[in-house]
Amino acid sequence: MNPNTLSAAQIAFLQAHKRRKIRIHLYRISILILFLFLWEFSTYKGWIDDFIFSSPSKLVLCCYHMILETNYSTILELHCLKPLSASCW
Repeated sequence: MNPNTLSAAQIAFLQAHKRRKIRIHLYRISILILFLFLWEFSTYKGWIDDFIFSSPSKLVLCCYHMILETNYSTILELHCLKPLSASCW
């Protein structure tokens, strides 16, 4: 659509629609942040068992350490090269 051919009502509708989309995105992000905060707080307070439902901060730290300690050549060898070598013989 060409902006020059839109009526004032159409422009107002498009602007309201854009504001609504932004508001919905902000609500979604706020709900996610609130959920993560409540999850972290409830594991800290002991309301939920952190052995079963680990806290988000521990999950992020664990993933970070796993990425740092990963030897990608070993993963490549185990998952890609071994099956190929077994199928060729």
